[in-house]
Amino acid sequence: MINDVVYDVNNKLNGDFMKDLDDYSGNIKLRLSKSLHQILSEQAEREGISLNQLCVMYLSASAASRNLGSQQFNIRLEEIATGSGTDDELLFQELKELCDDVYALVPFLLKELKNIYEKKSRSIMEQLKALSYIYPVYYGDLTREVFPYLKVPSAKIVVSQDREREICYKRIEEIASNVCPDISVAYGDFDLYIPLERRDISGIDTAMSVVITICCEFEDLYGYVQQMKQKLIDSGYVRAGQIKLKPCYLYKPARSLLEKAYPKAEFCLR
Repeated sequence: MINDVVYDVNNKLNGDFMKDLDDYSGNIKLRLSKSLHQILSEQAEREGISLNQLCVMYLSASAASRNLGSQQFNIRLEEIATGSGTDDELLFQELKELCDDVYALVPFLLKELKNIYEKKSRSIMEQLKALSYIYPVYYGDLTREVFPYLKVPSAKIVVSQDREREICYKRIEEIASNVCPDISVAYGDFDLYIPLERRDISGIDTAMSVVITICCEFEDLYGYVQQMKQKLIDSGYVRAGQIKLKPCYLYKPARSLLEKAYPKAEFCLR
């Protein structure tokens, strides 16, 4: 069965890692029954994709549950949010574990991306979709970037509204930027790691909460968060009970990681 041949992330992170990617060509020949061949071909035709693309999608989806793909990454964040509750120390401990898992995979992700972009392939998006089942990457139309983005764990500060006084995000931004200038402050506490159909996007508290996202390396995050929370409380503008820490993720451009890892590489972009 497929599940018996896919490698899982737990073995990778424990040191029993897959062989060097150069040992694999990326091409396999499958022997299957004529009836299964017919079923897959007809399915591919109905979906308007190639038979190869359909098979890659099915194989990647099977591998996803045992790897740290984009969806599994989101599930881990949701579990962290539920399990840590209001315990900031536990939240950061579990985020650190997830962060370590992500960065353990980065060298292998970069090697796969290098192989994809060095070839004059017409199926880059197809291959990126397959990688998203195994690695926590996002590929899409962010700023028209042709490279994917790595999803890295982080935490956001959520300031709920006060019944007696409306909290203005501009004032929150002014206070928080004194601690770290590289922040994003906006209305709306929307947890992107939760599937859209399960997100609470209609509640007034969710929509009007002020969210501070700190753009920094994970090892610096805890210090910034604690300083920022204290600054907000000391300002007298918000109460401690209005402040909550929640998990989130940031997008890290794979382009910059690739260029740093392979400064002399030439990539074919299509």
